[in-house]
This record gives sequence, C-alpha cells and structure tokens, in this order.
Amino acid sequence: MAGRGLNPKRNRSVGRPLKNIDAEQVYKLARLGCNQQEIADFFNCHPDTIRDRFSSELTCARADWKISMRRAQTIRAVKDRSDSMLIHLGKCYLGQGDKNPSPESTDQLPATDDDGNTLEP
Repeated sequence: MAGRGLNPKRNRSVGRPLKNIDAEQVYKLARLGCNQQEIADFFNCHPDTIRDRFSSELTCARADWKISMRRAQTIRAVKDRSDSMLIHLGKCYLGQGDKNPSPESTDQLPATDDDGNTLEP
C-alpha cells in the first residue's frame, strides 16, 4: 500500500490500522448502484479509503450494474412493447435521434411495384 511501511526503528507498521471492510460487501453495494460516498457512509470511513483499497471491486461491480441495466431496458422495450424505451435505446445505441434531416436525405425515392417498376403519380 502506498504510504504504509515499517518504522525501521521499531519494526512496526506506520500509520493508522486498516479499517476492516469486506470487499464482497463493497462489490455488492456498488453492484446496486451505490457511489463511493454512499459506500463509505455505510462503512463509516472516508470515500478515498473505498476508492484506494477497492478500485477493482468498484470497476467490476459498476460494469455488472451497467449490463444489468441494459438487460432490464431491453426487456422492457421488447417484452412490454414500450415505445419510449425503444426510442431511448435507439438513440443511445443505434445513433438514432431527433436531428434535422440533411437536404440530400429529404429527396423522396420513387414508389415502385412488387416487380420494381416505377409507379406514376
């Protein structure tokens, strides 16, 4: 750990003793979407302690949380036929949006029949 070492004169650790914090509990809290401050409040410690000692647990848990949220959104959009969720996912992941069309894209294609022949208006 950075900043922790042995006192050469007494052969003892320097600094405050480490607070006993369960890494699995940190992971579970982060997986629920808790931020570092909320996790630190739960363990009654400083947020830097959580950040410094459990960065890998936080990273993995947040990735799992994002996967879970995407899964829930997709299920809501498809299973529940939620138009607003489909629009949201289309904007986020497919680059669809409320952009003004460019002049080139406003040109209408001619109507065709089943054989591909152009229909007259």
